Amino acid sequence: MIKGVSDRIAQGLGEQLKVSNDQVEVYSYGLQIVIGATVKLTVILTLALILGILEVVLAYSLFFIFLRRYGGGVHLGTYSRCLVVGAAMILGLSKIATINISVNILIITAALALLLGCYATYKWVPAGTEKKVIRDVRLRRKQKVKVFIVIVIWLISLAFLIHANMLHYAFAATLGVLTGFFLITPLGYKVLQRIDIMLNKLERGYGHV
Repeated sequence: MIKGVSDRIAQGLGEQLKVSNDQVEVYSYGLQIVIGATVKLTVILTLALILGILEVVLAYSLFFIFLRRYGGGVHLGTYSRCLVVGAAMILGLSKIATINISVNILIITAALALLLGCYATYKWVPAGTEKKVIRDVRLRRKQKVKVFIVIVIWLISLAFLIHANMLHYAFAATLGVLTGFFLITPLGYKVLQRIDIMLNKLERGYGHV
C-alpha cells in the first residue's frame, strides 16, 4: 500500500519536473521511507496515549531512534512486520520502564547498556542490511563518532534524570539505548531472523487453510 501510494506520488512529481525514470524511483524510495516512518510513529504515539505512557515512550524512543539512524541494525523482512513487532517492542519495554525500581538497579542496567554500547560501536557500527552496507572506512568512522556522541548525550541526560528523581524516564531511555545496541549485535540479527522465519511459516500455514 505504501509503495503504491509512493509510486503514484513520485510519478506525478516526475511528470511535473520532467525527470528520468531513475529519478522517479529515487523519489518513490524516499517517499516510502517518509510515509512509512510517519505511519509507524503515528500508530505508536496513538497507542502510547491510549495506554497513558506517552512521555515514557518518548523518553525510550529518543535515543533508540538516533541509535537506529546512526548505528544501523537488523530489520524484519516486511514493513508490516516492522510496524507490528516494533510497536509491540517499544510499547512493551516502555510499559516495563514504568515499574518502580531502585537507583542501584537503574545504574546497573545503565552500566550494562554502556558496556554493550561501547563494544558494539567499536565492533559493528554501522551495522548494515542486505540492501544497505556501508563499506567506506571514513564514512564508517563518522558513524561511529556520531553514535559515541549519542552515548555521551544519553549519559548526561541520565545523570540529570536521576538527580531529578525521574527514574521512569531514565529507565526508559536506558532501555531504549540497550535495545538499540542489541539490534546491532549478531545475536540481535539472529533473534529477528528467527522471528521472520516463524512469521513466514505462519503465513504459509494460513495460506493453506
